Amino acid sequence: MLPQAPVAPEQPVEAPGLPFRVVSFGPTGSEQPIIEGTQIDAVFDQTGGTVSGTSGCNNYSGPMNTTDGGFALGPFISTAMACPEPEGVMEQEAAYLAALAGATGFQWSVQPNSFITNGQITYALPDGTTGMINLVSP
Repeated sequence: MLPQAPVAPEQPVEAPGLPFRVVSFGPTGSEQPIIEGTQIDAVFDQTGGTVSGTSGCNNYSGPMNTTDGGFALGPFISTAMACPEPEGVMEQEAAYLAALAGATGFQWSVQPNSFITNGQITYALPDGTTGMINLVSP
């Protein structure tokens, strides 16, 4: 019997792009914090032209278009798990994905060393509601 070489442990694969964690979102001036015990994040990959992340329960991904000074996100695809807890997580997820798909603009805060530390995405929903998604660097 021949000796077998040790197998190297798998290393986590990091998605390319700028990662952010969502801290709050909602109608302008009345943004609500993310439900405790949930996580919403987004990775903006300008090279690949995508945005992807977790939306509280499921993973999502969709196109990002920033050509000619414009800014558009989506439509998004997502996994289809149901998460009964914490209460309201599925409603939060649906509202976040609708807000992200309605993106109309963005603003990033850059520190002196050229690190983006936080940002905001503005959005408009089909019913005319406008709002903001607030993000921070992880």
